Amino acid sequence: LPECVKDDEFRELLNCEKAHFVGPMIRALPGGEIREQGRAIRRRLGVGEGPLIVATVGGTTMHLRNRQSLIDCYLGVYDRLRAEYPGLEMVLIGREVLEVPAGVHSFEYVPDWLPLIRDAALLLVPPGWITVTEICALGIPAIFVLSSFSEYHEIEPFERLTAFGFVTNLG
Repeated sequence: LPECVKDDEFRELLNCEKAHFVGPMIRALPGGEIREQGRAIRRRLGVGEGPLIVATVGGTTMHLRNRQSLIDCYLGVYDRLRAEYPGLEMVLIGREVLEVPAGVHSFEYVPDWLPLIRDAALLLVPPGWITVTEICALGIPAIFVLSSFSEYHEIEPFERLTAFGFVTNLG
């Protein structure tokens, strides 16, 4: 919130568009038609109009093997569901552009994923608390995936989500 930013250096980064606030917890949700906003970002990313999975690796994965485990899990889910839903596509946000099969669109980063995830049929995501809070507040269908208990910083939110009855997947 601009009125709360006291740090002049950070304010300058905001003014130069090198930093920005995102997420429904810290800004009003955009007005207008959700579906039209989804269509607009799909067009921008080159994604079709059919059912969509959005999957993200996140920026806090501690071990490369766990990052790869998430990617493999997501692609496996996509492969199985695509057999049942031939028009299914996936946007994979992987911190780098990855080599992916047909129907999967790989991006290093999507600066404002809100319209995309609001339009998705399913979100596959690690259980970081900020993400969990945003996703739950928006009511977006999600499976929270923890690649391994070696990602100790996400064990506590993972266990809470499981206890609350949310869909989770380990490994």
